[in-house]
Amino acid sequence: HEREEQQAQAHALAERQAHEAAKAEAAQQAADAARSAPAASGGVNAPLYMVGESHVLESIDHENPKLNNTTERVVQSVNEGFVTFKAKNLRSGYTRYLEYTHDLALKSTRNERGDVTEFIPPLPYFKFPMRNGETWAQESVEQLNGVVQKHHQIVGRIEGIESIDTVFGPQAALK
Repeated sequence: HEREEQQAQAHALAERQAHEAAKAEAAQQAADAARSAPAASGGVNAPLYMVGESHVLESIDHENPKLNNTTERVVQSVNEGFVTFKAKNLRSGYTRYLEYTHDLALKSTRNERGDVTEFIPPLPYFKFPMRNGETWAQESVEQLNGVVQKHHQIVGRIEGIESIDTVFGPQAALK
């Protein structure tokens, strides 16, 4: 009798887990559809990423050119809430892993030694959907292995949205 009760409990647990997984999958599909649909008012939605996809990002600091860098980013994983990139600085070779929300707010970084830096709340480099003239600001606390290191304040503004032709067809370009 006890074995039958354990089996019934295990079956009920498996059904609940399957139901929760189906709900999570449906929520993820709805979020993906919302991100891939054209944004209202001519805005630009957050990009959708696939594992193995790569891009090169050039970051220019107009106030301190020593901070300029170019990194190659390769998507390592995409899950319910986050996208993980392997980021390699093309000049120095320094490699780290970056975990972002699907709206590209930086959640954490991990270097090759395994040190984890978290940003609480995640640091939003962009606000989606992006619209010409849009501004945003947020504060975030940086913690290295659980110890507060810095306080960040990010302020952003979209100065323009253009369409550029690429080998993949027209793409939105932001400045």
